[in-house]
Amino acid sequence: METFPTWSPDGRMLYFCRSKAANKQTPLDSIHYDLYRIPFHEEDESFGTPECVYNASSENKSISFPRISPNGQYLMFTCSDYGNFSIWHPESELYLLNLETNKIRNMKEVNSDDVESFHTWSSTENWFVFSSKRLDGLWAHPYIASFDSQTGFAAKPFLLPQKDPDFYLNFTKTFNLPELITAPVTNKDALIRQNRNNKETVSWKTK
Repeated sequence: METFPTWSPDGRMLYFCRSKAANKQTPLDSIHYDLYRIPFHEEDESFGTPECVYNASSENKSISFPRISPNGQYLMFTCSDYGNFSIWHPESELYLLNLETNKIRNMKEVNSDDVESFHTWSSTENWFVFSSKRLDGLWAHPYIASFDSQTGFAAKPFLLPQKDPDFYLNFTKTFNLPELITAPVTNKDALIRQNRNNKETVSWKTK
């Protein structure tokens, strides 16, 4: 089983998660995904041989959401005990792979005692945002942290500020897939309608 494909910035390598095939009798807690990559040859649009980058299953761990930094030096991923739906795993944490040295480390400076899940880099690589349930253990909220590409370490994360200081106490919805963008969305309502019924065609407009 393969999932979560992501291209390297130069388009020459495709990273993805791979697990042994499962069936209806396979216990969920026995499914573990490893990190793989496969070279892509633009000249003839062919792929090379898959290579295991991180054998998480040998440690009874499972990875999901590999995301490569804009300069191609780092790959951040979520590590949990099994499966790939990390938003339901209190033990899930963010890990960082240095693609130049192949060293992997737990990002203890940003992880908490509860869920850390989906994450995405900023276009400058100086920041990243991720979902965490550290606030109340129920709802995933967007946390932002600065990142030093020279040292490979992040600063203390902070919750995305809101105009209303009690916003997160009353907002009973989950931020599963936070993304950082370079311009504000000006046609929010139209995009929401399109996402709900998929009947309208709308364009992305930015200031």
